[in-house]
Amino acid sequence: MILVEHAQDSAEWHAWRRHGIGGSDTAVLLGQSPWKTEGELFLEKISGVVASEENWQMKRGKTLEPIVRRLYESATGYQAEPICCEHADAPWMLASLDGYVWEHELAVEIKCPAWQHHDMALSGFVPKHYRAQCQWQLMVSGAKLLHYVSFNNGKRFAGDQQLAILEVVADAEMQALLAELGEEFWHRVVTWRSEQLSTQHLWTQTAL
Repeated sequence: MILVEHAQDSAEWHAWRRHGIGGSDTAVLLGQSPWKTEGELFLEKISGVVASEENWQMKRGKTLEPIVRRLYESATGYQAEPICCEHADAPWMLASLDGYVWEHELAVEIKCPAWQHHDMALSGFVPKHYRAQCQWQLMVSGAKLLHYVSFNNGKRFAGDQQLAILEVVADAEMQALLAELGEEFWHRVVTWRSEQLSTQHLWTQTAL
């Protein structure tokens, strides 16, 4: 992987994400995202206009992420550093990792989901709409393993049930599918941008 020096959620980070496909985009490509359609994602990439505003759950997740990372570190004894990276051979493949444990080549994906999805994690299953993201993070980073970390401190979960840590290994078949769908989608974005630039150039020449 190639490290990218952007603070996550900064203006530079948002601009960087427009120039490729990130882990959170992958469920959209599979038609599994409950929040966004492929058409909305395409519009975001070509215009920079986000299709929908952050909901309360997304804002809650951002607020809790550093807290959950510390809980994860305490539970595992690992030090997880948030990083941004690109695939070494395909720079349009992007990943913003909630944590990376360098000595173990271990990626960390943190979620603070609704109780139903946290309950799934406690039962040993990564929710369907997050599985593609986990595989994308593994593929882009080249990590040997990913820890899916789920946190919910709602009343229905006792103290020892508020944090779930699941091991996710590479799924070659899913990664191949994601790479294929991602390349097709990104080609459409690049083609549209190129056509727009050609049209603008033609208008400029005509005006002159």
